[in-house]
Amino acid sequence: MMKHEGVLDRIVDGKFATLLVEEIGEEYTLDVSELPDGSKEGMWFFITLSGDKIVSLEMNNKKTTDVENRVEEQLTRMRAKSKGSRFKRK
Repeated sequence: MMKHEGVLDRIVDGKFATLLVEEIGEEYTLDVSELPDGSKEGMWFFITLSGDKIVSLEMNNKKTTDVENRVEEQLTRMRAKSKGSRFKRK
C-alpha cells in the first residue's frame, strides 16, 4: 500500500468527488458518500492506495490551512500592487 497526498478538486452534481494526486499524476473519482464528513473542494487528504484503488482517506488539515494561507497572501500582494484597470469607462 502506498500513501500519498491529494486534493479534492471538485464535486460534480453533488454525487461524485474528484481527487487529484499530483505526485503520481493520477485522478480518482469516487462517490461523495466515501468522503470524510465535512469534506469540501480544495481540502487536502492523506490517501492510501492499494493498486489503483483508494483504501483510506484522512483529512490533512495542516496542508489545507497552509495552502489557503499561501493563496490569501498572494492575493493580498496582488491587490496591493494593483493600480486599477487600464481600461477607462466612457
